[in-house]
Amino acid sequence: MKKNIILIISILLSATTFFPSFAIKNKDEKKTEPYLTRTFRAETINSAEVLTMGGSITVIGDAVSEVVVEMFLSRNNRTAAQIEQIFNDNYSVEIDVKNGKLFVIVKQKQLMTNWNQQGLNISFKILVPKEMECNLQTSGGSIIVENISGMVSGVTSGGNIIVNDSKGNISMSTAGGNILAENISGTIKMITAGGNILAENINGIIKFQTSGGNIKLNNINGDIDVITSGGNINANSVIGTLKAGTAGGNAKLENISGNVNATTSGGTINAKMKSTDEYIILTNNGNINLTLPAGNSYNLKITATKIDTSGLKNFSGNISEKSIEGTVGQGGTRIELGTTHKVNLVFE
Repeated sequence: MKKNIILIISILLSATTFFPSFAIKNKDEKKTEPYLTRTFRAETINSAEVLTMGGSITVIGDAVSEVVVEMFLSRNNRTAAQIEQIFNDNYSVEIDVKNGKLFVIVKQKQLMTNWNQQGLNISFKILVPKEMECNLQTSGGSIIVENISGMVSGVTSGGNIIVNDSKGNISMSTAGGNILAENISGTIKMITAGGNILAENINGIIKFQTSGGNIKLNNINGDIDVITSGGNINANSVIGTLKAGTAGGNAKLENISGNVNATTSGGTINAKMKSTDEYIILTNNGNINLTLPAGNSYNLKITATKIDTSGLKNFSGNISEKSIEGTVGQGGTRIELGTTHKVNLVFE
């Protein structure tokens, strides 16, 4: 289990080439020994609910006969004895199984008036069967989910979210951390209020959203909707329907097969299609560079301050420096490009 977590963190750190701020630090990483451990027969458990304060939650699925719950306590500038005293004075924890559900719940014994004196980071690492429904919530740490099949929901007030080797209905959100999704499939929704998103090898109905970070996609298949309020979008090897929007960044879309609807309020859109389906719609207030497979049939509708084309053949319709409307070949995929700047359209 520890080896897997180190591997995931290494992947995150390598992403700094694209996202300089993409890194994760576990608050309990310096404390390797759990404060307490509980075990339960795996055959009695089909779901888990975990609620903690300030710490991380890690849930890993495996072919296990026992569910193992490890709890870690940490706090900078406190000795082990001081940490234990703070925990006993201010917190209670429930770790139990009821009606097939594992409950791991941390509560304050009373209203905390001074977190600097009374607060701890309380983290959990939980080993469970692969088939598992999970509801995870922390007030500030990271959430890591690995090798789980089932319905997974997670909320953190500020930590990172990592999900890999999982499938099912996955819904995760963070108030400010980064998101890493890798090798997952199903109905997927992941939202961050300000971090970056890195997604690789994803299949299904997918929505990624960030209020200010960058989004990088690689090897994605399905119905994809990605939104950032100010960052860049970089997508490579996408099959299906891609809807991408950024309020101020650039969009770079390469090796795309299927439908595309991409918008940006101020950046450049660079799109290179490997194959097309029903439509390609690109709109922005910056330049648009689109490369289409030559020899196919299209319906073109393009407006810009200036249009350059290369490899345009078998065209019927109206063409000028600022607009093109007509068909290539017999007509086919709908190509709609609109910008207040320049369009560069290439067929190759």
